[in-house]
Amino acid sequence: GVMVYQEQIMRILNRLGKIPLGNSYSCIKAISKKKEEQIGKYRAQFINGAHENGLTKDKAEEIFELIIKFAGYGFNKSHSTAYALIAYMTAYLKAHYPVEFMAALLCGDVSKRNLKEKDSTVEHIEDCRRMGITVIPPDVNTSKQLYSVTDGKITFALTAIKGCKDWAADKIVIARDKGGRFRSLFDFCERVDNRACSRGTVEFLIKAGAFDSLGSHRSQLFRILEQAFKSAQSTAEDKAKGQSTFFSKFEDDEPEVVIAKPAVLAALPDIEEWSDKEKAIFEKEVLGFYLSSHPLKDYELIFEQIRSHNCFEASGLPDRTDVILAGVVNDIKVSSTKNTKQGRPNQFAMFTLEDTDGQIRSIVWPEQYAQCSHLIKSESIVFAVGRTDRTRSQSDNDGNFIVDEMYTVEEAVEKLSRGLGITLDEQRHSVESVKKLYEILRGYPGQGTLEFSVQLRNGSLAQLRNPKLRVAIRSEMQQRVVELLGNDAIRLLKVIPKSRESRNGNQKQWKRNT
Repeated sequence: GVMVYQEQIMRILNRLGKIPLGNSYSCIKAISKKKEEQIGKYRAQFINGAHENGLTKDKAEEIFELIIKFAGYGFNKSHSTAYALIAYMTAYLKAHYPVEFMAALLCGDVSKRNLKEKDSTVEHIEDCRRMGITVIPPDVNTSKQLYSVTDGKITFALTAIKGCKDWAADKIVIARDKGGRFRSLFDFCERVDNRACSRGTVEFLIKAGAFDSLGSHRSQLFRILEQAFKSAQSTAEDKAKGQSTFFSKFEDDEPEVVIAKPAVLAALPDIEEWSDKEKAIFEKEVLGFYLSSHPLKDYELIFEQIRSHNCFEASGLPDRTDVILAGVVNDIKVSSTKNTKQGRPNQFAMFTLEDTDGQIRSIVWPEQYAQCSHLIKSESIVFAVGRTDRTRSQSDNDGNFIVDEMYTVEEAVEKLSRGLGITLDEQRHSVESVKKLYEILRGYPGQGTLEFSVQLRNGSLAQLRNPKLRVAIRSEMQQRVVELLGNDAIRLLKVIPKSRESRNGNQKQWKRNT
């Protein structure tokens, strides 16, 4: 027969050679590491034990040689078999029960959440989006302690929110099951045990949007939170003294009536909701990702026109690939190199560059950091030119990004595009429009290429290039063209990225497709 698994070999050593199971494990470990002295000791024990069991010593010697042969490469086979079975099972579940499978994965992430960096929760939610699975935002009126599936959608877990521990989530769900939906923040604070669900926890829940179903602005709830907690505390003290509230006598007959004090019924403050940017920053703080509004959504078009890849794509590119990336800067760590020459820069920075598709860990070495440190600020939006680095990569999508140059969005429009593409429509635009366009463009002389697409009435599209007229890409010039021709009439022309490492002397900074 053939010995396949290490457990089989251990059993043969144990039953045939009378070697205890603990020692038989040590024996196969010695064989796998080729420790001859130990192997010789176990060989003698096995032959003696097998002989006592009725085998000839020659036959016992033959079997031990087989053990040495198979133990050497069979050591991990049982592990790989178990992994293969699990891989088959999980692949089947993901294919046939994708929503339930992803919900289960997310549940497994909760206990090891890391809100400061991109963790497995964020990666799995991004996978859900790519798979077309809806993840319903957190809601005190629908969310459970862990992720759950409702009508083919995943409901966000309360315990995946910063500061909302198991005890707090349990008390929220128990109060909701007992008394129905929460009708207001005051109602919530009165019904949920504040020893488990502290004011800090409720602040995090508001920032996560978990009270949005109440119909109030997050800013309003944040403003009245202290009042709501004081009211809840007062109500609890009254109940402890045996007093009843104004509506308490109707409680049995009219369960839908909100039991509240006059102070509780005070109107919400007339203040504006937090801006999309403020919402996004708070969501990132308490959820680890941007849920309802990404701060980069207004930049998506400009990013697409200038960058060479998004951050997720770049993290999987081969080593030393030249790229132009764009995104928001976060998780900054500034350090100093140990060996430095006097007068030379020694500070360098590591940070996360994140766009709407993913993020990449980025490094700016001292010489470059001295030039662009003013741009490496938390939440600043930048373009960066550099190259990928896979020297420390452990998986397909964990490459780093070595930054050579950084620019603001405004600077990138001018310096990281090779020119301007303009679309003219024969039905929408007149000869007079073309004349006005020419007057605008000639007012901004520069090095940028001009390419025209002309949509003719007969349905055909003509592509034209003007080699004589070159322009400087300026935001005010673009705005004037948009006002003349419309929002869809203008686009930036991409360049092929070439990082500093790839350049020689005073050659052009980027290859231009002209």
